Amino acid sequence: MQDGLTLYPSSNIPGKDPVVQARTLSAPGTQIQSTFLMETPESAPYGEMTGTSMAAPHVSGLAAIVLSNFPQSNFPHFTSSMVADCLLKGATPLFYDENHSCSYELQTFTAASLNTLLKEHPEGIEISKDQFIASSSVHNPHHIKVTKEWWEKSQEMYGQGRVNLKNALKLAKKMDL
Repeated sequence: MQDGLTLYPSSNIPGKDPVVQARTLSAPGTQIQSTFLMETPESAPYGEMTGTSMAAPHVSGLAAIVLSNFPQSNFPHFTSSMVADCLLKGATPLFYDENHSCSYELQTFTAASLNTLLKEHPEGIEISKDQFIASSSVHNPHHIKVTKEWWEKSQEMYGQGRVNLKNALKLAKKMDL
């Protein structure tokens, strides 16, 4: 993701497979400051890199933080599948609007809460401006209407959304461990 909302052109996307969409997260992976192997003593040891090798550490790092809050000695029933569920259900939903070439981040929702709401209201829900961020200041409406169809289409690009540590930890604490 380039700006936290916009996918880099070479990003891996889940496509139309709902099974893959349900198990996919987005993470920052564009122009990430990283270390380099210095070819000469004058070479810069840091530089910007882009790719899944930059995004994957965000996801695995968040999984490690969730696990560190629930050590195996105290929580022997907390499994890697449960950690994955916390990350997936706690993801921040992202939407791409092809008409305006703009992306939206729903700040006050998780993937799980949005799925629940859209099951109850398949015709859509109104989201006010104070509950989302737009990637473009050119098209920044006062509200957007999120429909089940738009969410499903957005999952083709973003999966469940961007990883969110705060939400993942909240979900883990609610689990009956």
